[in-house]
Amino acid sequence: MSTKYMGTSAFSHRSQEYIDSAKGNNWIARAKKLLEDSYGKESDYYKDFNDTQRIARFSSMPR
Repeated sequence: MSTKYMGTSAFSHRSQEYIDSAKGNNWIARAKKLLEDSYGKESDYYKDFNDTQRIARFSSMPR
């Protein structure tokens, strides 16, 4: 199942690609759990994933 869908922007009234956040969050949680199980919470892979996730969340916040 895709986490993306097409919709119309309320501001520009153009077709725009959106991400289904519930499905996206589910895949993020699965990837995080896989990294934790495979490498442990103290691994660079796990820490980098969390850092990237925080940066992505911060950059998508409305300003």
